[in-house]
Amino acid sequence: MLAAVAAVALFLSTLDADVYRRALERQFTFALQRAVSIERMSVKLSLAPTLSVQGLRIANPPGTSRPDFATAASGDVRIDLIALLHGLVVVQAVHLQGVDLLLERDAQGKDNWAFGAPPGEKAPSHLPDFDAISVTGSRIAWRRADGRIDAIQVARAEATVREGAPFAARGQLTYRDTALRVALKADDSLASALNGKPPHLLLMVEPKGALLSVEAKLPSLTSLAGADLSFELKGEHLEVWSDLVGHALPAWGPYRLAARVRHADATLQVDDWQLALAGLPMQPSRLEVRSGKAVIGEQTDTQFSAAGQLGDTPFSLQARSTTLPQLLKSAGGEPLALQATLAQLTLNAEGKFALTREGATFDLAAHALGDALAPARVWAGVRPGPALPVDLTARLTKDNRGYAAKNLHGHALGSAVSGDLALVLGQRPALSGALTVARLDPYHPGLKAAFAVEPKAAPSEHPLEVALSLRIADAGGLPLPLKNVVTDLQWRNSVLQFEPLAASVADTDITGDASMRWTQGRPQVDGHLKVALIDLAKPCRSCTPTTGSGSVLDAPLPLEPLRMLDANVGIAIARVTGAALPLSDVAAEARLQGGKLDLVLGAAKAADMPVQGRLTLDASGSAWGIAVDAKSERVDLGAVQRSLKQGPVVDGVIPDLQITADAQGQTLRALLAQTRLSVRSAPFSLAWGGERKPLTVDRASIDAAPGGPVLARASGHAFDSPIELAIAGGPLAELLAPDSAWPTITAQLSTALQGQSLQIAARSGPLHRLVAMRDVPLSLQATMPGAQASLDGVVTQLTASAATGLDAHVEIADLAQTAALFGQQGLPPLPVDARGRVTIDHGTLAVDGLSAKVGRSDATGRVQVQWQGRPRISAELSAKLIDTTEWLGSEAGGTPLLDRPLDARPLQAQDLRLHLRADRFVLPRYTLGKLEADGTLESGLVVFKGTAADGNLRADLRLDAARDIPAGALRLSLKDMDTQALYTETTGQPSGKAPHLSITAQVAGAGGRLREILATSQGDVLITAGPGILPDASGQGLAKMAGNILEVLVPGRRDNDLRELECAAGHFKIASGVATSTDGIAFRLKPMDILGSGAINLETGQILFGYRAVRRQLFSFSLLGLTSGLAQIGGTISHPTAQLNPSGALVAGTAAWATMGLSLLADDLWRKFEATDNPCVRIAAGADKSNHPLDMLIHALPQRTRPFSPASASAP
Repeated sequence: MLAAVAAVALFLSTLDADVYRRALERQFTFALQRAVSIERMSVKLSLAPTLSVQGLRIANPPGTSRPDFATAASGDVRIDLIALLHGLVVVQAVHLQGVDLLLERDAQGKDNWAFGAPPGEKAPSHLPDFDAISVTGSRIAWRRADGRIDAIQVARAEATVREGAPFAARGQLTYRDTALRVALKADDSLASALNGKPPHLLLMVEPKGALLSVEAKLPSLTSLAGADLSFELKGEHLEVWSDLVGHALPAWGPYRLAARVRHADATLQVDDWQLALAGLPMQPSRLEVRSGKAVIGEQTDTQFSAAGQLGDTPFSLQARSTTLPQLLKSAGGEPLALQATLAQLTLNAEGKFALTREGATFDLAAHALGDALAPARVWAGVRPGPALPVDLTARLTKDNRGYAAKNLHGHALGSAVSGDLALVLGQRPALSGALTVARLDPYHPGLKAAFAVEPKAAPSEHPLEVALSLRIADAGGLPLPLKNVVTDLQWRNSVLQFEPLAASVADTDITGDASMRWTQGRPQVDGHLKVALIDLAKPCRSCTPTTGSGSVLDAPLPLEPLRMLDANVGIAIARVTGAALPLSDVAAEARLQGGKLDLVLGAAKAADMPVQGRLTLDASGSAWGIAVDAKSERVDLGAVQRSLKQGPVVDGVIPDLQITADAQGQTLRALLAQTRLSVRSAPFSLAWGGERKPLTVDRASIDAAPGGPVLARASGHAFDSPIELAIAGGPLAELLAPDSAWPTITAQLSTALQGQSLQIAARSGPLHRLVAMRDVPLSLQATMPGAQASLDGVVTQLTASAATGLDAHVEIADLAQTAALFGQQGLPPLPVDARGRVTIDHGTLAVDGLSAKVGRSDATGRVQVQWQGRPRISAELSAKLIDTTEWLGSEAGGTPLLDRPLDARPLQAQDLRLHLRADRFVLPRYTLGKLEADGTLESGLVVFKGTAADGNLRADLRLDAARDIPAGALRLSLKDMDTQALYTETTGQPSGKAPHLSITAQVAGAGGRLREILATSQGDVLITAGPGILPDASGQGLAKMAGNILEVLVPGRRDNDLRELECAAGHFKIASGVATSTDGIAFRLKPMDILGSGAINLETGQILFGYRAVRRQLFSFSLLGLTSGLAQIGGTISHPTAQLNPSGALVAGTAAWATMGLSLLADDLWRKFEATDNPCVRIAAGADKSNHPLDMLIHALPQRTRPFSPASASAP
């Protein structure tokens, strides 16, 4: 119908809209044999021409309810321009808006959607091709048989209608106020179906929350004869379909209905029908049909079958009868075969029967009723209880020899059984055969009654003998699963023998033998059981889950099995593995009488240590009562560790260990929750750690009250200090769920260190991680006066050096005081606050993210310590401030820094690698900016390289502490350094523009103290300075010395010209601790040069210099310009003194160390000065520019040093 409307629009697209509109109406009227009218038409020519029509109407045939079959408010057809130019019409897209279509039949039953061919023609239906046709805002209606009209509102629909292409359509519809998504697909074109080809369709209808899918193979579009349909209907609630079907449906669901329906030969056959329906207003509320079938016909027997579940109860139904017409007219008595099952209730019967002269014979397929209470449990809500065990099926036969039950299967006394039995009649009847019990219920009332009745012997002339092969696959409901029981059962003379006997208890194989007899109506069992191996670590695949629904832990403990018989059983177990300690050679006797079990452990070995004990179980009351008493004379901890395959961490023997426990409860969980536990031992001593440090335990105990936590306590002495240890776990009942037991375990250790209290608190859990020693959460807190430390994190593996990350935090109020408690002396009294991530991995401790504050100094970075084998430390640190003055300490009242012994042992015992960046590095009197240093220590050899002041200061140090006498060498390079930047703020800074200083030095020395190293030093030093203002005598270092010289040579003169330095230079040769300026020293001022020479005693700090002032004339000078006196500088480097020496000779008896009795201002020195225009350049040019390797400087030192005499030293 929509295709017809589209065909009209397509044909119009080929004509001139203004000239041929009426001709088009006549043309389509002739083609459809219906009146077609168009109100307006227009053509928009472009690369994709579009034909637009408004007011399209297709008339209805006579006898219908309205004039128009279909109307369309508007339509657009987009065609291909290139094809149009070649005389072809190729439609690209068709869109119809506002279609109103009514399908109906007239009084004669003629369809109004059947379009006739033009008069005189009989041709197949031919529809125009549409690549894409879409409809929006439309209505499709049809008139029902009762005259009412149903309509579908089409919000949007799309279809493909092409000759030779499968028809496909999809859309969004509304029917009876229900929004639907509909999709229809066909294997062939729409035209082929209209022309009579059997269509194959797939329909999808989707209201909200539901889906209907139909696959149909139809003989034609107008007939269902021979149809083959498959459908599936599913959704959340049936009520979604209420408006669609016109009836109120219940809100049952979710649901699913599926089936295949075929119609042929007046027979309707439904195959594979399935139904799943929940939410029924009854109990049970769920119905499920997994498979079903039905056949209904006029000449075929009616058949129906279904199988599924009603709630959790399975059911099935099968029925067969005569044809449907015969059933409809019959008054009853027609044949019917029926079989129905519900749970263990079965109805069935079929067989043969014969009577002969010898008697009756039969061959029956017998089906007995099962649990007769099954229907009541399903529909009447009867509580579960003892079943009526009548579910047995077998082929029963009888002949003249006796009886036989073949293929016996079913249930008896609640237990599934199968097998074959034969009873031979005669003077001594004999029952033989084999029985397999799939699952024996030891609590079945019938079984209890069988045990309670003492069997009576048959008359002696007709004794019954039994010889059966018995196999019990499973015995359910016991605390431990019993499976695969295999034995030969013999009954003779009122004694039941089980020999041999084999079974599996909790997946552990046992063997033995047993006999049972009745005494005064009570069964008595005697036997022996042997077990080769019990592996507690092996998972029990057949065990009932210990948690969740159906847990054996919460099931009532069996009382009746312990009461229904008495027993004496000997038990021998060769080995028990998987426990905390391995057991072996276990010998026990179990005696059960009147519901009381007494298990005596006569002998056993735990880790090769003798153990004895007794367990009493009383089931005579309403609950289990248990009492345990076990003891061991000695527990060898070394043997325990060896059995656990652990290293010898602790050595020692715990004597007289005794364990007692008692409990009462109706379930295993309640039993453990009510357990009272006590563990005690006599005092003992242990040795632990690599150094086997002694530990004395005066008291040790483990206690647990009913429902309370397990508490372990110990007290004693270690390191000559008292210790108190307390550990708290969780209740014993939590151990039944190992994965969640004891989520928190705490420990508290109290002791003393050097008389000061030390408290260590630990927190961990859950228990299963501690037992597995993997991924163990750990929180440690150590507290002592003035200090505390904490570790938090997860230890990856406790038993191995696996990577473990812990967050560490250390706070110390006084480092000197805290370090002294650990035997470390000489550290400064500074506060410490450090944090970091500590990782332990294969003998290596790494601190990542280190953030430390020690006094005024700070550091961040990473530190790694390797302690296995030779200790090795590596550090990558950055700091804003490193203040060494806090660590060097004050010399007042103590040993001067230069006289403190150098302890080479720490340098020889460990290796070190250091990379340090510091914004400020403070030394006594000096501050270095932007320090970057790399240092290594290997086998006592220190190699250090550093830069500061943006690289203007460089230093290389090599210290060999592996020598008998430590020796070191230093190379220092200072380039154009502002001297003011070197001085520490606390010592003051000179004012004005200070000269820039450059130093090149390489020095080596040896000794056990710094003063000895200075006393033996040798090397070369060049000092130069650039332009600047000389300070007065209050300056620092070399600047102060220059100020003193100026003060002596030009007293009272403070002209700027006399303080303005153009250059300065000094070259020193160092030998045996004395630095001598053999090439002279020069200060070039604006009006004059100050020239001289001198020496420095590096050991004592004493100095001796002499200078003269020379007036500069025309860029040169002469001796005629010499001043009248000689400025002599003495004293020490830190406290120089200056005076005028009229003699002009720099010789003094007290300075023989410097002059060796000779003048430092010899004539050849002055001649050298006269030979150059710039003395600074001359001095610098004469310096040794070679850089000798530092190790060569060390090897060049004398092998022996002169003895150091502190009396000869004075502080510099």
